[in-house]
Amino acid sequence: MMGSSLGGYLAALYAARNPAAVEKLILMAPAFEFPRRWKARYSEADIENWRKQGSVQIFHYGYKEPRPLSYDLVEDSQRYENDPDFHQSALIFHGDHDDVVPVELSESFVARHPNVRLKRFSSGHELTDVLEEMWQETKAFLR
Repeated sequence: MMGSSLGGYLAALYAARNPAAVEKLILMAPAFEFPRRWKARYSEADIENWRKQGSVQIFHYGYKEPRPLSYDLVEDSQRYENDPDFHQSALIFHGDHDDVVPVELSESFVARHPNVRLKRFSSGHELTDVLEEMWQETKAFLR
């Protein structure tokens, strides 16, 4: 299973809850601690305004522009653990210059999970400038 950013967090969450369905994981800048970090990112007043308005504008990396994000995401995220505890082999790619998900979150996760290896790059959150390097690492990992 493979995922990037929030998709990486969700892939890890799925693997933790469905170990027989996932043999290996490849995670790119996984949004570990997602539930805690959403709440910590905004003040109580901002959270309350978001709840009342129903959504806020958040930059969407796929569309390269702000898009509305429903408050339901914040409420739903509180149902899940910050760091999914999966036991399958995993490879994490993370950029040292990631300004969305700090690389330290992946470092901390790997320190507690001997089944996971971290490959750091001099890159940002999207990792699009290191695709060939990630492909080579992926091929070796999946053999």
